Order: sequence, then structure tokens, then C-alpha cells
Amino acid sequence: KRFILTWIAFTIVAVIIGAPWHVKLFAEQYKSFNFITANEVIAPLALSSMLLLGFISTHFFSYLYKNVNDNCKGIKTALVVLLLPRMAVTFAFAAEQNVNGNAIELILLEFGLYSIMAIVWGFIAGKIYR
Repeated sequence: KRFILTWIAFTIVAVIIGAPWHVKLFAEQYKSFNFITANEVIAPLALSSMLLLGFISTHFFSYLYKNVNDNCKGIKTALVVLLLPRMAVTFAFAAEQNVNGNAIELILLEFGLYSIMAIVWGFIAGKIYR
């Protein structure tokens, strides 16, 4: 039950924060980085990727989270299971793709996005697992 709730929480956070971040707030920057090259995002594939990332992140969260008297433990755990792997992928993308000389900007945008998502999701997940 906690796993499913945490997975659902991740998906909701990803849709509410991640979708507008990529498609509205910073759409032009991501296009200039060649990070998003399609004219329109294919919603079913985007949602599928969020569900998959949420499942994997929730799986690792459930193994790493320790229920201790620390209100920030959920956030700390989420930063480890979500932010760190996503940053590794972002660094690889910036190294391997033509980001038009904007690697640092891309890395900072993704760091900002996944930091916010990890903090919000980690707070919620910590409450679910307590």
C-alpha cells in the first residue's frame, strides 16, 4: 500500500512540476539545448517515462528509507534516489549530444527541476512511510 501511494505521489509531482517545467516554463531553453526536439511532446510516452521513473525511484526509496525521528529523512532519501541518478543522465546527455554550448545551463535547469521534485516528493513519501 505504501509503495503504491508513494508511486502515485511521484507521478502526480512529476506531472504537476515536471511537465510545465519542460513544456512551458523553459521550453525554449530545452529546445535550444536539443533536449526536446519534437514539435509536440507525445503525452503517453512522457507519462510512461514518469511512471517508470516513479516506479524505480519508489522501489529504491522503499529500500533506503529508514523510519527515524527526522522530518527531513524522506527528502534526503528522495535526493539520493531521484536527483543523483537524473544528474548522471543529464551529465551524459550534455557530454554526448550537441547542446549548442549550453551544457552548464542544461545541467542547472535539470538540477533545479529534480531538486524541487525530490524535495516535494520526499516530503510526501516520508509522511507515507512514517
